[in-house]
Amino acid sequence: MYKVSENYLEALSEKVYEDRISGTITLKDGEIIEVSDDNLVKDSLKITKELCDKEYKIGSFNLSCLKMAVFDEGALGRDYSNAVITLSYHLKLKNDGEEAVPLGIFIADGGETSRKRDKVYITAYDGGIYFDREPSESIRNMTATPTELITAICEECGAELGEIAESLPNADVLVNIGDRQIQTCRDAVMWCSALLCGYGVIDREGKLNIIPAKYSLEEDGTTITQSRSINVNERSSIYSTDTRAYIKYLTAYCKDEVRQYNSEYVASDEQAAPASYAMARNPLLSGKSEGECDEINKAWHKYIEKFKQRGVTARIFGDPAIDVGDTIGFYGGDIDQRGAIIGVVTGYEWKYRNYHDIYCAAAECGDRTDSECTTPSTKVRNQTEKRIDALSGGSSSPPLSAATFEKNRLIYNGETYHVQYGVNKRIMCVTKGDKYALISSTDPIDSRIEAATAVMKGLTEDWDIEFDYYGLEWAGGITLYVYGDSVNGRNLLEGYTGRVRCDWGDGTVDENTSHIYYNVGAVTVKVKLLDTVSGTISVNLGASQWNNSNNKLWTEKYIGARAYIGGSIENVQISHGQGVTHICFGEKIKSISGHGMYQIAEGYNEMGIPPFIENISDNAYFYSGIDYIYIPESCVSIGNYAFYYNSASEIEIEEKGDTLTIGDYAFSNTADTSAVFNRVDVIRIPARVIKGGTNDIFIRCSAGTVIFGRGRTEIPEYMCRAAYASPTFSEISKRPFFVFIPKTVKTIGNQFISDSGYSEYANNPVYIICEGSWSSITKASNWDGANGSRENVTIIENDELYRSSDKIINTFVKRS
Repeated sequence: MYKVSENYLEALSEKVYEDRISGTITLKDGEIIEVSDDNLVKDSLKITKELCDKEYKIGSFNLSCLKMAVFDEGALGRDYSNAVITLSYHLKLKNDGEEAVPLGIFIADGGETSRKRDKVYITAYDGGIYFDREPSESIRNMTATPTELITAICEECGAELGEIAESLPNADVLVNIGDRQIQTCRDAVMWCSALLCGYGVIDREGKLNIIPAKYSLEEDGTTITQSRSINVNERSSIYSTDTRAYIKYLTAYCKDEVRQYNSEYVASDEQAAPASYAMARNPLLSGKSEGECDEINKAWHKYIEKFKQRGVTARIFGDPAIDVGDTIGFYGGDIDQRGAIIGVVTGYEWKYRNYHDIYCAAAECGDRTDSECTTPSTKVRNQTEKRIDALSGGSSSPPLSAATFEKNRLIYNGETYHVQYGVNKRIMCVTKGDKYALISSTDPIDSRIEAATAVMKGLTEDWDIEFDYYGLEWAGGITLYVYGDSVNGRNLLEGYTGRVRCDWGDGTVDENTSHIYYNVGAVTVKVKLLDTVSGTISVNLGASQWNNSNNKLWTEKYIGARAYIGGSIENVQISHGQGVTHICFGEKIKSISGHGMYQIAEGYNEMGIPPFIENISDNAYFYSGIDYIYIPESCVSIGNYAFYYNSASEIEIEEKGDTLTIGDYAFSNTADTSAVFNRVDVIRIPARVIKGGTNDIFIRCSAGTVIFGRGRTEIPEYMCRAAYASPTFSEISKRPFFVFIPKTVKTIGNQFISDSGYSEYANNPVYIICEGSWSSITKASNWDGANGSRENVTIIENDELYRSSDKIINTFVKRS
């Protein structure tokens, strides 16, 4: 914990106190931007740190993540990538003095930094990113102690080494990092930390420290030195386990054999209980004998066996001086009648002038672990999974070295790529600047491996348009026009008349605006716009001929025609896309319009919304048959009928981002009794959603669940009636309808759970789960709908159930 005074702790414990932020953003060109409350966007500053996730894990080197937004009228001319951010938190003391707490040094990730008007949204990571590089051969060839290796790695990465805790086990064991499972310098530090029974952590000065995974011990028991105590007045909630676990049973590898270790130590503490822990196979020991591994495991277990830990989750009013690894005592209230609850901070999320969630993970109590050890967690980005295992022998694909996945993002070898999702959230396209990799396989394979492999093979050349073309055989050939003359709808572009470069897919590459094909089959056409692009480009995908009834591949129900539109295009309109099953967009595109992304086969259309689109115009995805609709935080407007007539099973609107205006019937379904489309399991509606028209947004979605996000104060009528069902949707009678309402909601409009008069739905059970008080909400007189029945409605006021919405959905709502 950063050392603070008693005056600081006293001021922070008050219900009302004054604080502020100061600091600098140093751009890579040397320009310095001052940061203060004047240009910091409200509620945007957040710092996340962790040693391990909710599952207890010893041995990691995770990045701390800072997210913030600043007002900058000159942002358009500034490059924030790799900017160095240094911030401090200032608290006013009772004596009118002030005390500062440094928040650390962070480096902005350009791939995750975006601009919206005069706001710059920054994601930055601590100095651990300097270790995301391959070790040199000299480092790989070293045979040294873990401390010596860590010291050499810091020198190679240009990082400063802080402290390595004393008396750690296995500190004198000689190891090397020749095993190719160790792919980055951060991998090496992580595995050294695991061997030493500790964690790698970047401190507030940017130095690497190796901290121990336990309290300080005396020979006859546990001596607990608390970094900080938090009483009942300083927190809003707390949960803790009943027992304090100590690792009596260890499962670990000895060479290729899995071995069990039982400690002789038995705690006399009535609150303590034995726990088991499975230690992952450490590649540092790949050259060690079975006997050497056995001694290493015993030393590790002896070091940790008496450490008693309790699982704690608490929300406090905020103290940025707390660090991961701190021992925190929680006092007061009814958390423990026998004394304080004490835990070691394994992760936290601090928000400036908002909540501060603290997590103290603990080992699972139990007699012993399974005979197989768990797969190691080796993280490259905070709170994301890193795949470092090589693909199994015989595979032609390369190993997934440093590939990690976040929502809408793929991080590969330190670079950030945008990801678009299709059916069942399967990755379908990866983009980086003007470059992209289309992924169109319909096989049920691991989409993460597929996407990472596509990136590793190299993204394609920066074409503006790429699409699959299948022309018919005509006497004298058939001509495809980029623009100009149009024959049978085969004119590809409107809104552009400049020079082009085309790869026609049959071996011809030229700068012509048309091309004649003889004996046309399936080809991939690529177009580069060589002159400045302005305004909206209309792309006629009907030029591909996929929708022609005489098309051989169409009659064989071929699925897989693809289109990529991007490069230098910013605004695009799609027309006549009936036969295209995969439509992907480039990173520069801000607006999508059109009336042509039609459905070819229900459940196959992969037309995900990329994480850089700001505007989706009227009818853009009308009748497109999208299975999973995800609206990213970048999106600020959706037009009328934008997703009308779809087949979505889930509609998810990202809760982060600016206000999102949605037009009439944007996600609605038809009233046509001859057609059934939306059969939505889940609709997630965050607080940022507002109405853009005068009519309903989600009517006839046949929803099984609607989740209203925290922060929303009103549920107006235009957001109700999502549970309406198409008259022919008999499945609606087979499931209950759940509504999750946050405690911030104060009013509810008409026809909240209306059945629209359809008998299939009229008798369904309805569960309204409130995070707060249902009776305190002001409801319209017709809140349950003209044909509704309150006898079918069950009101449940339960904070925990609101937070457990995903579990309830998976149990009662999701279709197989």
